[in-house]
Amino acid sequence: MDTLTYMPRFTKTNLLYQYQWPGRNTIITPTFKDEDLIDVANGDDVLNFINRFFAVHNLISQSSFERLEYLIKHHLPINVNTRKEITAWIKKNWDRQFYN
Repeated sequence: MDTLTYMPRFTKTNLLYQYQWPGRNTIITPTFKDEDLIDVANGDDVLNFINRFFAVHNLISQSSFERLEYLIKHHLPINVNTRKEITAWIKKNWDRQFYN
C-alpha cells in the first residue's frame, strides 16, 4: 500500500484519445493498492493512473504524458489490468519502438 500524497498535474483536457466518462465521482485517495483494477477505457481511471505514475516516477513533461497515454491506449495487452501489472509493463516497454 502506498501513501504518497500528490497533486494531479494533468487534467481531462490533456488526454489525446477518447474515453468513457461514466459520470461517477472519482475520489483520488492517498492510498493506492497494487491490485487496483484500471479500466483503460475509462477516462477517470486512465487519468488517475497517469497522474499517479508521474508522481511516483518524477515525470513532468507533456511529451511523457503523451507517450504513457499512447502506450496504454495502443499497446497495453488486454490481460494487463492491475496497477502493478500496468506499471511493470510500462517500465519494461517505455523505450521500446512500436510500429502500428
